[in-house]
Amino acid sequence: MENKVNYTLVGVFVLALSAALIGTLLWLTVGTEEKQYDVYRLFFRDSVAGLNPKAAVRLRGVAVGEVAGIALDRKQPDRVIVDLKIERGTPILESTKAVLATQGLTGIAAIELSVDNPNAPPLKRREDEPFPVIPTGPSLVQRLDNAVTQVLGDFGKLSNRLQALLDQDNLDAVHDTLGNLRTLSAALAKQTATLDQVLRATADTAEAASGAAKEIRNLGARLKTTVGLVDDTVRSFGQTARTLDTAVAGTRRDLQQFAGSAGPELAGLLAELRRMTEVVERLGGELERNPRMLLFGRKNDNPGPGE
Repeated sequence: MENKVNYTLVGVFVLALSAALIGTLLWLTVGTEEKQYDVYRLFFRDSVAGLNPKAAVRLRGVAVGEVAGIALDRKQPDRVIVDLKIERGTPILESTKAVLATQGLTGIAAIELSVDNPNAPPLKRREDEPFPVIPTGPSLVQRLDNAVTQVLGDFGKLSNRLQALLDQDNLDAVHDTLGNLRTLSAALAKQTATLDQVLRATADTAEAASGAAKEIRNLGARLKTTVGLVDDTVRSFGQTARTLDTAVAGTRRDLQQFAGSAGPELAGLLAELRRMTEVVERLGGELERNPRMLLFGRKNDNPGPGE
Protein backbone atom coordinates (compact mmCIF):
# COMPACT_ATOMS: atom_id res chain seq x y z
CA MET A 1 0.00 0.00 0.00
CA GLU A 2 1.51 3.27 -1.12
CA ASN A 3 1.77 6.31 1.18
CA LYS A 4 0.12 9.32 -0.31
CA VAL A 5 1.77 12.65 0.57
CA ASN A 6 0.16 15.99 -0.17
CA TYR A 7 3.12 18.01 -1.31
CA THR A 8 1.03 21.10 -1.61
CA LEU A 9 0.25 21.16 2.12
CA VAL A 10 3.89 20.52 2.97
CA GLY A 11 4.99 23.43 0.80
CA VAL A 12 2.42 25.75 2.33
CA PHE A 13 3.52 24.78 5.85
CA VAL A 14 7.20 25.41 5.05
CA LEU A 15 6.42 28.80 3.52
CA ALA A 16 4.30 29.81 6.52
CA LEU A 17 6.99 28.78 8.99
CA SER A 18 9.66 30.67 7.04
CA ALA A 19 7.49 33.78 6.94
CA ALA A 20 6.87 33.59 10.68
CA LEU A 21 10.60 33.23 11.36
CA ILE A 22 11.45 36.17 9.11
CA GLY A 23 8.75 38.28 10.76
CA THR A 24 10.08 37.49 14.22
CA LEU A 25 13.60 38.44 13.22
CA LEU A 26 12.40 41.69 11.68
CA TRP A 27 10.37 42.49 14.79
CA LEU A 28 13.32 41.88 17.05
CA THR A 29 15.60 43.93 14.82
CA VAL A 30 13.25 46.86 14.47
CA GLY A 31 12.11 46.79 18.11
CA THR A 32 15.64 46.87 19.54
CA GLU A 33 17.20 50.31 19.88
CA GLU A 34 20.62 50.50 18.28
CA LYS A 35 23.29 51.55 20.81
CA GLN A 36 25.87 54.19 20.08
CA TYR A 37 29.42 53.99 21.37
CA ASP A 38 32.36 56.31 22.01
CA VAL A 39 35.93 55.11 21.59
CA TYR A 40 38.50 55.61 24.36
CA ARG A 41 42.16 54.59 24.43
CA LEU A 42 44.29 52.98 27.13
CA PHE A 43 48.06 52.56 27.41
CA PHE A 44 49.38 49.62 29.45
CA ARG A 45 53.03 49.05 30.32
CA ASP A 46 52.22 45.78 32.07
CA SER A 47 51.38 42.51 30.36
CA VAL A 48 47.80 42.23 29.06
CA ALA A 49 47.84 38.44 28.93
CA GLY A 50 44.29 37.07 29.06
CA LEU A 51 42.73 40.22 27.57
CA ASN A 52 41.00 39.61 24.24
CA PRO A 53 38.89 41.69 21.86
CA LYS A 54 35.23 41.78 22.89
CA ALA A 55 36.30 41.50 26.53
CA ALA A 56 33.94 43.27 28.91
CA VAL A 57 34.44 46.83 30.10
CA ARG A 58 32.82 47.53 33.47
CA LEU A 59 32.34 50.73 35.46
CA ARG A 60 32.05 49.83 39.15
CA GLY A 61 31.00 46.33 38.14
CA VAL A 62 28.36 47.43 35.57
CA ALA A 63 28.99 46.47 31.92
CA VAL A 64 29.31 49.64 29.83
CA GLY A 65 31.18 48.43 26.75
CA GLU A 66 33.77 46.10 25.31
CA VAL A 67 37.37 45.97 24.11
CA ALA A 68 37.55 47.09 20.48
CA GLY A 69 41.20 46.32 19.74
CA ILE A 70 44.61 45.43 21.20
CA ALA A 71 47.94 46.36 19.58
CA LEU A 72 51.53 47.24 20.39
CA ASP A 73 52.53 50.89 20.35
CA ARG A 74 54.86 51.30 17.36
CA LYS A 75 56.32 54.51 18.77
CA GLN A 76 56.95 53.06 22.23
CA PRO A 77 57.26 49.25 22.09
CA ASP A 78 57.09 49.00 25.90
CA ARG A 79 53.42 50.06 25.77
CA VAL A 80 50.28 48.23 24.69
CA ILE A 81 47.40 50.15 23.10
CA VAL A 82 43.90 49.03 24.08
CA ASP A 83 40.89 50.72 22.46
CA LEU A 84 37.51 50.57 24.20
CA LYS A 85 33.96 50.95 22.89
CA ILE A 86 31.92 52.49 25.70
CA GLU A 87 28.22 53.26 25.53
CA ARG A 88 27.56 56.90 24.80
CA GLY A 89 26.40 58.75 27.90
CA THR A 90 28.59 56.78 30.28
CA PRO A 91 30.24 59.27 32.69
CA ILE A 92 33.92 59.05 31.77
CA LEU A 93 35.61 61.83 33.78
CA GLU A 94 39.14 63.13 34.12
CA SER A 95 39.38 61.26 37.44
CA THR A 96 38.42 57.91 35.81
CA LYS A 97 41.08 55.20 35.97
CA ALA A 98 41.29 51.83 34.22
CA VAL A 99 42.88 48.63 35.53
CA LEU A 100 43.24 45.14 34.12
CA ALA A 101 41.18 42.70 36.20
CA THR A 102 41.28 38.91 36.05
CA GLN A 103 38.05 37.01 36.63
CA GLY A 104 38.56 34.21 39.13
CA LEU A 105 40.55 31.15 38.18
CA THR A 106 39.62 31.23 34.48
CA GLY A 107 42.26 33.84 33.70
CA ILE A 108 39.85 35.79 31.48
CA ALA A 109 40.72 39.47 31.79
CA ALA A 110 38.41 42.48 31.67
CA ILE A 111 38.77 46.23 32.02
CA GLU A 112 37.57 47.74 35.29
CA LEU A 113 36.87 51.48 35.44
CA SER A 114 36.66 53.54 38.65
CA VAL A 115 35.98 57.21 39.40
CA ASP A 116 37.99 58.92 42.15
CA ASN A 117 36.25 62.32 42.03
CA PRO A 118 32.63 62.38 40.82
CA ASN A 119 32.79 66.19 40.50
CA ALA A 120 35.62 66.11 37.96
CA PRO A 121 34.93 67.44 34.43
CA PRO A 122 34.34 65.03 31.52
CA LEU A 123 37.41 63.53 29.86
CA LYS A 124 38.33 65.22 26.56
CA ARG A 125 40.57 64.24 23.67
CA ARG A 126 44.10 65.63 23.49
CA GLU A 127 45.28 67.15 20.26
CA ASP A 128 48.03 64.55 19.79
CA GLU A 129 45.69 61.57 20.27
CA PRO A 130 42.85 60.33 18.04
CA PHE A 131 40.71 59.33 21.07
CA PRO A 132 40.40 60.43 24.70
CA VAL A 133 43.00 58.61 26.81
CA ILE A 134 41.91 57.11 30.14
CA PRO A 135 44.76 56.87 32.70
CA THR A 136 45.63 53.33 33.77
CA GLY A 137 46.78 51.88 37.07
CA PRO A 138 48.61 48.69 38.03
CA SER A 139 46.52 45.57 37.96
CA LEU A 140 45.94 43.38 40.98
CA VAL A 141 48.43 40.85 39.64
CA GLN A 142 51.02 43.58 39.15
CA ARG A 143 50.45 44.93 42.65
CA LEU A 144 50.82 41.44 44.10
CA ASP A 145 53.97 40.89 42.06
CA ASN A 146 55.44 44.17 43.31
CA ALA A 147 54.51 43.34 46.91
CA VAL A 148 56.04 39.85 46.66
CA THR A 149 59.18 41.28 45.08
CA GLN A 150 59.52 43.82 47.89
CA VAL A 151 58.94 41.16 50.56
CA LEU A 152 61.54 38.90 48.99
CA GLY A 153 63.99 41.80 48.84
CA ASP A 154 63.40 42.62 52.49
CA PHE A 155 63.77 38.95 53.40
CA GLY A 156 67.09 38.84 51.54
CA LYS A 157 68.33 41.92 53.45
CA LEU A 158 67.24 40.32 56.73
CA SER A 159 69.04 37.11 55.84
CA ASN A 160 72.23 39.03 55.06
CA ARG A 161 72.03 40.89 58.37
CA LEU A 162 71.49 37.63 60.26
CA GLN A 163 74.51 36.11 58.57
CA ALA A 164 76.58 39.17 59.48
CA LEU A 165 75.30 38.98 63.06
CA LEU A 166 76.07 35.28 63.42
CA ASP A 167 79.65 35.37 62.17
CA GLN A 168 82.38 33.60 64.16
CA ASP A 169 83.52 36.69 66.07
CA ASN A 170 80.02 37.43 67.33
CA LEU A 171 79.48 33.79 68.24
CA ASP A 172 82.72 33.82 70.25
CA ALA A 173 81.61 37.03 72.00
CA VAL A 174 78.26 35.44 72.88
CA HIS A 175 80.07 32.37 74.19
CA ASP A 176 82.32 34.53 76.39
CA THR A 177 79.30 36.47 77.67
CA LEU A 178 77.52 33.26 78.64
CA GLY A 179 80.65 32.09 80.46
CA ASN A 180 80.82 35.36 82.39
CA LEU A 181 77.16 35.00 83.31
CA ARG A 182 77.81 31.50 84.65
CA THR A 183 80.74 32.80 86.72
CA LEU A 184 78.64 35.66 88.08
CA SER A 185 75.79 33.31 88.92
CA ALA A 186 78.15 31.00 90.83
CA ALA A 187 79.62 33.94 92.76
CA LEU A 188 76.16 35.18 93.67
CA ALA A 189 75.18 31.71 94.84
CA LYS A 190 78.18 31.69 97.21
CA GLN A 191 77.27 35.11 98.58
CA THR A 192 73.67 34.23 99.34
CA ALA A 193 74.05 34.76 103.10
CA THR A 194 75.72 38.13 102.60
CA LEU A 195 73.01 39.15 100.19
CA ASP A 196 70.38 38.15 102.76
CA GLN A 197 72.05 40.37 105.36
CA VAL A 198 72.27 43.23 102.89
CA LEU A 199 68.61 42.84 102.03
CA ARG A 200 67.62 42.78 105.71
CA ALA A 201 69.78 45.85 106.38
CA THR A 202 68.16 47.54 103.44
CA ALA A 203 64.72 46.68 104.80
CA ASP A 204 65.69 48.05 108.26
CA THR A 205 67.04 51.20 106.65
CA ALA A 206 63.86 51.61 104.68
CA GLU A 207 61.79 51.13 107.84
CA ALA A 208 63.93 53.67 109.72
CA ALA A 209 63.61 56.07 106.84
CA SER A 210 59.85 55.59 106.94
CA GLY A 211 59.83 56.38 110.69
CA ALA A 212 62.01 59.43 110.13
CA ALA A 213 59.67 60.58 107.42
CA LYS A 214 56.73 60.26 109.83
CA GLU A 215 58.64 62.26 112.49
CA ILE A 216 59.46 64.91 109.91
CA ARG A 217 55.80 65.12 108.97
CA ASN A 218 54.84 65.47 112.66
CA LEU A 219 57.54 68.12 113.16
CA GLY A 220 56.23 69.94 110.14
CA ALA A 221 52.73 69.89 111.60
CA ARG A 222 54.03 71.24 114.94
CA LEU A 223 56.04 73.91 113.16
CA LYS A 224 52.95 74.85 111.24
CA THR A 225 51.01 75.18 114.52
CA THR A 226 53.84 77.23 116.09
CA VAL A 227 54.00 79.50 113.08
CA GLY A 228 50.25 80.01 113.41
CA LEU A 229 50.64 80.97 117.08
CA VAL A 230 53.48 83.34 116.24
CA ASP A 231 51.30 84.90 113.56
CA ASP A 232 48.50 85.33 116.11
CA THR A 233 50.92 86.87 118.64
CA VAL A 234 52.35 89.23 116.05
CA ARG A 235 48.87 90.28 115.06
CA SER A 236 48.00 90.79 118.78
CA PHE A 237 51.15 92.90 119.29
CA GLY A 238 50.29 94.91 116.26
CA GLN A 239 46.78 95.52 117.55
CA THR A 240 48.17 96.50 121.01
CA ALA A 241 50.65 98.88 119.38
CA ARG A 242 47.86 100.49 117.42
CA THR A 243 45.81 100.82 120.65
CA LEU A 244 48.80 102.42 122.45
CA ASP A 245 49.32 104.80 119.57
CA THR A 246 45.69 105.81 119.82
CA ALA A 247 45.93 106.23 123.64
CA VAL A 248 49.16 108.27 123.42
CA ALA A 249 47.65 110.48 120.79
CA GLY A 250 44.58 111.04 123.01
CA THR A 251 46.76 111.75 126.10
CA ARG A 252 48.88 114.17 124.10
CA ARG A 253 45.78 116.03 123.05
CA ASP A 254 44.49 116.12 126.67
CA LEU A 255 47.82 117.45 127.96
CA GLN A 256 47.90 120.10 125.28
CA GLN A 257 44.36 121.16 126.18
CA PHE A 258 45.24 121.19 129.93
CA ALA A 259 48.41 123.19 129.34
CA GLY A 260 46.52 125.72 127.27
CA SER A 261 43.78 126.27 129.90
CA ALA A 262 45.86 126.10 133.14
CA GLY A 263 49.09 127.74 131.91
CA PRO A 264 49.05 130.89 134.16
CA GLU A 265 48.08 128.97 137.30
CA LEU A 266 50.86 126.46 136.67
CA ALA A 267 53.39 129.28 136.20
CA GLY A 268 52.45 130.82 139.58
CA LEU A 269 52.51 127.43 141.26
CA LEU A 270 55.96 126.71 139.86
CA ALA A 271 57.25 130.10 141.18
CA GLU A 272 55.91 129.33 144.66
CA LEU A 273 57.48 125.88 144.53
CA ARG A 274 60.79 127.44 143.50
CA ARG A 275 60.70 129.87 146.50
CA MET A 276 59.77 127.07 148.88
CA THR A 277 62.64 125.04 147.53
CA GLU A 278 65.08 127.88 148.19
CA VAL A 279 63.78 128.23 151.77
CA VAL A 280 64.11 124.51 152.36
CA GLU A 281 67.64 124.57 150.95
CA ARG A 282 68.64 127.42 153.30
CA LEU A 283 67.10 125.61 156.25
CA GLY A 284 68.94 122.47 155.33
CA GLY A 285 72.21 124.41 155.16
CA GLU A 286 71.67 125.91 158.60
CA LEU A 287 70.83 122.52 160.09
CA GLU A 288 73.97 121.10 158.58
CA ARG A 289 76.04 123.86 160.19
CA ASN A 290 74.19 123.79 163.52
CA PRO A 291 72.31 120.55 164.20
CA ARG A 292 71.46 121.72 167.71
CA MET A 293 68.94 124.04 166.16
CA LEU A 294 66.45 121.22 166.20
CA LEU A 295 66.72 121.09 170.06
CA PHE A 296 67.47 124.63 171.19
CA GLY A 297 66.19 126.67 168.30
CA ARG A 298 68.01 129.26 166.41
CA LYS A 299 70.59 131.18 168.61
CA ASN A 300 70.26 134.99 168.76
CA ASP A 301 73.64 136.56 168.16
CA ASN A 302 74.30 139.46 170.69
CA PRO A 303 76.10 142.36 169.21
CA GLY A 304 79.66 142.75 170.45
CA PRO A 305 81.23 145.83 171.94
CA GLY A 306 81.19 148.73 169.67
CA GLU A 307 78.41 147.22 167.54
